[in-house]
Amino acid sequence: MPIVRLTAKNVSTLPAIDGRRTDYVDSTLPGFVLRVSPSGARSYGLAVWHRGRKHRLNLGKVGHLQLAAARAEARAILARMDHGEEPRRARHLGGPRLTVAALVERCLVDLQLRPSTRKEWGRLLEVEIRPAIGDRPADELGRAEVREWTRSIKVRSGYTANHAFALLRRAYSWGRSEELVGQSPCDRLRKPYETAPSERVLSAEELWALLRALERGQSRWPACVAATRLLLLTGVRRAAVLGMRRGELESLDGPDPRWIVPGGFEGRSKSGRAHVVPLSQAAVEVMRGRLEVTSTEHLFPIRGRGQRETPMSWSPAWRLWLRLRLDHIVRALHRKAGRPQSDVPRWTVHGLRHTFATHLREDLDVAPDIVSLLLGHTIQGPQVSRVYDRAARLPDRRRALEAWATWLERLGGRHGAGTGKILPYPGRR
Repeated sequence: MPIVRLTAKNVSTLPAIDGRRTDYVDSTLPGFVLRVSPSGARSYGLAVWHRGRKHRLNLGKVGHLQLAAARAEARAILARMDHGEEPRRARHLGGPRLTVAALVERCLVDLQLRPSTRKEWGRLLEVEIRPAIGDRPADELGRAEVREWTRSIKVRSGYTANHAFALLRRAYSWGRSEELVGQSPCDRLRKPYETAPSERVLSAEELWALLRALERGQSRWPACVAATRLLLLTGVRRAAVLGMRRGELESLDGPDPRWIVPGGFEGRSKSGRAHVVPLSQAAVEVMRGRLEVTSTEHLFPIRGRGQRETPMSWSPAWRLWLRLRLDHIVRALHRKAGRPQSDVPRWTVHGLRHTFATHLREDLDVAPDIVSLLLGHTIQGPQVSRVYDRAARLPDRRRALEAWATWLERLGGRHGAGTGKILPYPGRR
């Protein structure tokens, strides 16, 4: 490690040597270091030996903490260690101890997160972490406490318990990398709720019932009905549909209408790349309907606090109504046909992607790679081949979506629903 006299000027200019993380040791205070990462991140720290082990204590980031203040804190820690304190205890005795809530807050500030992830993790912090364990000192929280905390959440929602546990585990992982905590109470703990992958697929009969339910709900839930139709017609994820903007739609009046789901860090494409969605005429009509009734940039807007425009969220009342309505219609079909009546097995709106993919393969015989591209998945193979396929197979994807829209139209026009292929796919192999 290079030894230099750290100054207010050079702490902002010293480079990461050979593109690798570099610790500069201060010549005026042994153990006081400036860490410079290849990304340009800079932080003050204190490297000390205690009982045969080397400890590095993070003091703060350059810019957030002045050099003089960082040096003074380092001296105070060394003085407390001279009186027999453990390094990490000496770090915290100089001020308020780091709590679990404060650790999570600092983690959320430091990490680069998608806006949707930041919003959800912020909610979990306020709703699940802060009221229950937020005031506990971060370095004292035990594994048994974490287990009991997640079990209390699991009683209400297994999925919420998993997500809250994932956030806490990530915060402690970050805290260890920043030398804020010594160990994680989440180590060797399994996620509290084991979930099986959902492979529920609506049958042709259930799809017919879904289409009838959407017609019934049009007057009461117009935005939710339009969003559900687009989920079904395009196979795109729910967050992408609800966040749709006018500027993402191209050539709606032309022969090649498409929707570009933005990629990148701020985008809504889960793969991180822009997802090009060729649009069937049925999907275009739904979008035109939304464009006519909204004057905002978002096609599915709500007004948040301060009248700030944001994409709408999925209404729990709508999901419940849709499931109950579909169940009612299927029961009526069974009663009319003299078949035993039973509840429709649980299904989810997100699961419509499974339904979309399965019927494309089984009823329209669409090639698996085309289905993967429609779902926004990455095709296996060399990078050059994957890029080529994403660009060159738009006509095949368009034909598949047009055939799927026609299949749904024919299915919805029937007075009942059965099985069997309704319309051949022109690109079948």
